[in-house]
Amino acid sequence: MTGQLSQNRVNELANYAQGALKQILEFWSVGPRIDDFGKIRVELDKPRAGTYASVFVWGKVDGRKTRIVKIFGVEEKQQMVFHKLTHAVFPNNDKLIRNMMGIPMEVKFGNPLTFPMCGYPNIAWVLAFKKVKSYIPLQELGPNHEQWGMSTKGGLPVVVNKARQHTAYAESGSLGMYLLNTYGVDKVKSFNRLSHQKERPWTEAFGLSLGELEKSWV
Repeated sequence: MTGQLSQNRVNELANYAQGALKQILEFWSVGPRIDDFGKIRVELDKPRAGTYASVFVWGKVDGRKTRIVKIFGVEEKQQMVFHKLTHAVFPNNDKLIRNMMGIPMEVKFGNPLTFPMCGYPNIAWVLAFKKVKSYIPLQELGPNHEQWGMSTKGGLPVVVNKARQHTAYAESGSLGMYLLNTYGVDKVKSFNRLSHQKERPWTEAFGLSLGELEKSWV
């Protein structure tokens, strides 16, 4: 987006994103949904507020609604690329659902220094949050940015409470890993699919309520 990268570097970054998408699609056994939404547009830009990160947003390209993954920071290893490309593959209005599917992809295949891991397993963060009594019950993590210590500005998510944001993201990532390891890919995919018809269908997909799942995970 700045016009300042060499063609070789652009190719390297594009190949990384393409490879990441390939691993995501293979893991979930799904297609890229090009017929539904067109190709995913990847935009490379400078660090945002000095921070490496990625975000998924909807935009328009040639008048068509398009999935866009904006990657901020291109000199060093990129962050959150697997996480946000997963959002593009499984767009969902519920922030908990898309993060519990996206963050595990970064854990499995991506950059371990990326947020919210920051070099440590998400479950280690959750245990630390419980120890200092800053754990957030999952039922308080609603579908919108506001329950996650965030808001929006200029069409992009912004952080208004960094501590709550980190806690919420680490919890959702750890929960997502637990559900994948315990119930498998197909159950989690089914949960995501059913969530477009009914709000958070925990019992229908996993046979347990959110409270029961949370107790078992913790």
